[in-house]
Amino acid sequence: MISGGKSMKNFIRFISEDSKSLVVPVLMIILGIVFIINPGAILSTVVKIVGVILILSGVITIISKYDNITPNVVMIAALFAILGIVFLVFAGSIMSIFIRLFGLIILINSGLKLWEAAKLQKKTGGAGWKIFMCIDGVTAVFGIVLLFNPMSIARLIGIFMVLIGVTNVINAFLVFCNGYVVYGNDIVMKK
Repeated sequence: MISGGKSMKNFIRFISEDSKSLVVPVLMIILGIVFIINPGAILSTVVKIVGVILILSGVITIISKYDNITPNVVMIAALFAILGIVFLVFAGSIMSIFIRLFGLIILINSGLKLWEAAKLQKKTGGAGWKIFMCIDGVTAVFGIVLLFNPMSIARLIGIFMVLIGVTNVINAFLVFCNGYVVYGNDIVMKK
């Protein structure tokens, strides 16, 4: 067990000697906090980025086929551009529709799985069906939450990002205290 004073000295040494292993976890923590505080802005930004990509795809399609332009190419490029503009103008609505659609798909899928679990219970006389019922029941609740509160997905992602970021900082510190450093995906002995 590391005492309080020694632990703080080790942590300061860790930050000065192996700070590169903190970059991704700290970014995950910051981004996770942003997801928790303002989930709508994050999801809306993602939809707007998709809109810009669609518009650029339309422009690139026209430019790349400039020498051999056909009505089909113009139609496809225009469709990309129109979809991109719709994504930019109606980002909040598009985001909400996609998340709710995802929630509906999850709900339908888990409903079918619950039905299969009930059939499994009848066939096997009880072996293993309770686990499937529990998992698919939780999945159905998740689908319902997405249907009625689409912003919850961003908050949930944010919470997981913060937890993973904090866990990665703690792991990197513990690895450092044991005389190793994180180098890419490998843990190697310090020189």
